[in-house]
Amino acid sequence: MTELPEVHVSRHFEASPAEVYRAFVEPEQLARWFGPQAFHCPVGEIDIEARPGGHWRLTMVAHDDPGQRRSLDSTLLEVVEDRLLVGYDVFPGMPGDGRVTWTVELRPEGDGTRLELRQGPFPEPGLEGAAAGWQQAFDKLDPVLAGA
Repeated sequence: MTELPEVHVSRHFEASPAEVYRAFVEPEQLARWFGPQAFHCPVGEIDIEARPGGHWRLTMVAHDDPGQRRSLDSTLLEVVEDRLLVGYDVFPGMPGDGRVTWTVELRPEGDGTRLELRQGPFPEPGLEGAAAGWQQAFDKLDPVLAGA
């Protein structure tokens, strides 16, 4: 059986690992940046329990069409404060059991943080869109971390 590819995004942020980590686990911060450019996440629809066995839940809402909503309900497998988040979502219709795992690894780099994100497996048609969505979200994260 052929193994499906995964998304890999590597990004440097001018912020400490602790600041980047908080942007992932504090609902007020996550609401300011998560999702592709055309979406936002209402803070009232974010619920995070940052511990192994906890959850990372949110709803992305399209700016132009609030009826277009996409919910994520991740189960967290590993959590190391300021360093690592590992979780998975189950998407019906995806190959196998539908499980898509994601890993966010943070490590100090210079005066900032190197974020390494991996997510998958994805069939080829979904791979490019997932990567673009993460890149757009991280573009929105830059000013949040800069205090804008």
